[in-house]
Amino acid sequence: MVGTWQRLAHASLSSAGDTINTGDFTPKDNLKIVANLPSDGVLDNCKLFVGTGGSIDTGSNYAFRHSTDGAGDGTNGSISGYYFTVTTLDAGVMLTAEIINKSGKEKLIQSHTVLAATGAGTAPQRTEVIGKWVNTSGQINTIRLTNGGSGDFEAGSYITVWGASGDVVSDEKTTLADATGTQNVTKTDDLSTDKGWTSNSSDFTYNATNDSVDLATLRRSTTSQEIYIDLQDSDYLGAGNNLSDSSFTVRFGKIRWNTIPSGGGVTANIMLSKGLQDSGTNQYTVNLQQILNSSEAITRARANSNTNNEGNSTHVQSFSSTYTPNTSNIYRWEIVRDGNDFAFKVYAENDSSYSTPLETKTVTATGITDLRYILITNDSEQNHSNTADMEILGDIEVINEQSVSLAPAAGTRYEEIDTRKIYRYLGAETTPTHTETFTADNWVDSDSSCAGVQTNNNRLWFNANNGGNNQDDSTVYDLGAGSVSDTQWVLRWEYVRLGGGGSGNGHNHTFGLAKNDQTYHSGDSTDAIMMGWGEPQNSGQSYMGIQALNNSTGNSNGHFPTSGSRVSGINLTQDQTYYMELKRESASKATFTVWSDEYGGTALSGFPLSNTSEVASSLADLRYIKWQNRGGDGNRSGTSDGYIENVQFYNGVVP
Repeated sequence: MVGTWQRLAHASLSSAGDTINTGDFTPKDNLKIVANLPSDGVLDNCKLFVGTGGSIDTGSNYAFRHSTDGAGDGTNGSISGYYFTVTTLDAGVMLTAEIINKSGKEKLIQSHTVLAATGAGTAPQRTEVIGKWVNTSGQINTIRLTNGGSGDFEAGSYITVWGASGDVVSDEKTTLADATGTQNVTKTDDLSTDKGWTSNSSDFTYNATNDSVDLATLRRSTTSQEIYIDLQDSDYLGAGNNLSDSSFTVRFGKIRWNTIPSGGGVTANIMLSKGLQDSGTNQYTVNLQQILNSSEAITRARANSNTNNEGNSTHVQSFSSTYTPNTSNIYRWEIVRDGNDFAFKVYAENDSSYSTPLETKTVTATGITDLRYILITNDSEQNHSNTADMEILGDIEVINEQSVSLAPAAGTRYEEIDTRKIYRYLGAETTPTHTETFTADNWVDSDSSCAGVQTNNNRLWFNANNGGNNQDDSTVYDLGAGSVSDTQWVLRWEYVRLGGGGSGNGHNHTFGLAKNDQTYHSGDSTDAIMMGWGEPQNSGQSYMGIQALNNSTGNSNGHFPTSGSRVSGINLTQDQTYYMELKRESASKATFTVWSDEYGGTALSGFPLSNTSEVASSLADLRYIKWQNRGGDGNRSGTSDGYIENVQFYNGVVP
């Protein structure tokens, strides 16, 4: 069995000729040859020469046996060259050959040749040859092909050589190791069950009624009060796994103070700890310390690197008084490790995603490793008669960087074979620059009775008509100056027709990007690239396409999209969602598409369509997402009701 094949040499003719040389290549024990040799005339006695050390052997050191079209064998010995054709024919040649190329042995060769004259009426000729080169002093590392006929190998004729060694890679092993890698492992504990909280006192317990860790009687006493969870528990990080020495996040959920004594004198230490110890023992901990002093309450971020919770330390930061222990407010707390930096963060009670920290304090300390426990203790260095009641209310979350097995689950195949899938890279996923879901009204209307945001339905509603006071109405969202590329952007939206159309006129409307705000009307000169729908649902009209304005007014005051960039007879089903996309692909091209089911799905007939006439580099400085109706040419009777949802704008890209 051979090893992996690799291409060793390739040579081709730049002009017609009778000789092709591969040049030198790295010798292998097994060689394959493919040659394509079209001819411009008669080919005869085509030969293969080989050599070692970069020198071709043209001596009488070859012998071969041949057969043409299955006829009887002919033999030749002590001859110059290995003949891979033995007839004279005005035909091109395809050669395939294999060579056993062992050092110290004669080199054995077998080949198959197809000789094909032109035209369907002439069947190709075949030649089978076996032979050898008798040299035993080295390995073949150069090859030459020659022609002895009156014609030539044509320009473009080539030879390719592949090689493989004779080594064998075993596919059997007595043991297979699991692949491992570093990943973030996330574990949560909503405290709806007791997952192993251990206490040295009936004052600190797991409270199944409240789903909490309950410090019902927190006192300052020389008797230590402790409750902890071992993070090596199977419900947390698992056996042998401590918090990472470089990166982790621990969220304590909500901390609630039920009672606070008026005279203070009580402290709670909520710690990530290497060991189990009381507050006065030197330790390696990261400590959210909440202190009820007689004069004031304090919340501290503290890191102890072989220091205790009572002595002074440079690794201490105090939160502002807003976040000190009190019975009026409940806060969420989080500790994030990044190397030797420990960031303590406080969040609002309802911020369950921990998205907006209210205040952050960071302490830096070296030498803190192997943190294994969530440990809560009292101040056990002095006695005080006061007591307090505090609870941790669920949603404890540990996000830890640790080594994990990447092996398939038990019972699945795990073999050292290549089962990889090859994927085509599409590039990083594109995120919209602006998303509009209409949960709030950030649009400016010229007449909200004609068009405006409906926050109760999360949509931009419109009633397109040109009667009475509804001429020249529009509504805009300001993306900001300089926020729209002059060469590449995409605007997507979902469009629903509620009713109207089919009779009368004047219910034309546009939606897209414009240079000017709601004070500019369809009869005013401006720059814009917009979807336009002219006389919606009207028989013989209902034009939909691209309305591009380059310091100009709309076609007939905004009646129709640009001629040549529109589809007529558009009929949108009432109450159905259509998916529309308007994109500027370059300074001089815009494209518009309507799909009936999803973006990239089933396009309506005639779409996509493009505009390369009005769209030009001088059409620039677009700023507003704008809906606009017809105007400037008198009252009209047609109406068209609908709405737009889920607008997405991508700037500087064409996803």
